[in-house]
Amino acid sequence: MKEEADEAIVELSLEHPELGSDTVGRLVRNRGLRVSSERVREVRREERLQVPPPKKKQSRRGVSDQDTKCGPLLMLGSGLGLLFAN
Repeated sequence: MKEEADEAIVELSLEHPELGSDTVGRLVRNRGLRVSSERVREVRREERLQVPPPKKKQSRRGVSDQDTKCGPLLMLGSGLGLLFAN
């Protein structure tokens, strides 16, 4: 029974790599197998199937162009150039 639960954890973790251990545990329990959240984390750790932590968002660097006031770009014909509409 324990091996069957472990196999289900590995299978679901490989099938859905974006899911966390709590969700994988819920899916295993939906299959009718008894498994604790700690066991799911333990198996995933042993099999190196943990989801990597989210990457930090990079901050913008440079000068802001908020002073520039121009409207949407309009295309005049084919190859005639761009016109700034105010």
